[in-house]
Amino acid sequence: MNMSVMSSLPAQSVHALRILRTHGMTAASVHIIFKSVVVAKLVYAASSWWGFATADDRKRLQAVIRRGIRSGLCEQHHKTVEELVEEADDKLFTNVMHNKQHVLHSTIHDTMDTKYHLMEPQLHTPYISSPNHHHLFAAHAHTIAACSAVIPMLCHLHLVSLSAPYLGISLLA
Repeated sequence: MNMSVMSSLPAQSVHALRILRTHGMTAASVHIIFKSVVVAKLVYAASSWWGFATADDRKRLQAVIRRGIRSGLCEQHHKTVEELVEEADDKLFTNVMHNKQHVLHSTIHDTMDTKYHLMEPQLHTPYISSPNHHHLFAAHAHTIAACSAVIPMLCHLHLVSLSAPYLGISLLA
């Protein structure tokens, strides 16, 4: 994924927000729209690509929020991109764990008792069931592993549809 494309996608939205602000939109409304449009574009499907982003890529994405704060389009104490991604991961994992209707819910079991006879109490950790093997993972790794086939495809399709006009590509042809 090209992070320079990702960090330049919100530019048109930022320009529109500046115009709205000059025409009298309140600061609170501008902040809400900034978060709903610009920040949403930055962290879209982040669970699938965040681990592959370099430190420079992450700085570039954070720079968009810093520019929003500096220009008054964003709240002064806005969360960092990293905090937003972690929050989104936590929310997704919680939703998968507790929503029985979620498509990934069946891949995660409540607990797995380890059969080690150590002095420490037994661990109860979520795990992913797979036809080939059973492995213990950290809680967030389960969701990312389960989503790895679906989210990159959706992310790619969304980025193509967003960037097509900028690249002169017609998706209707």
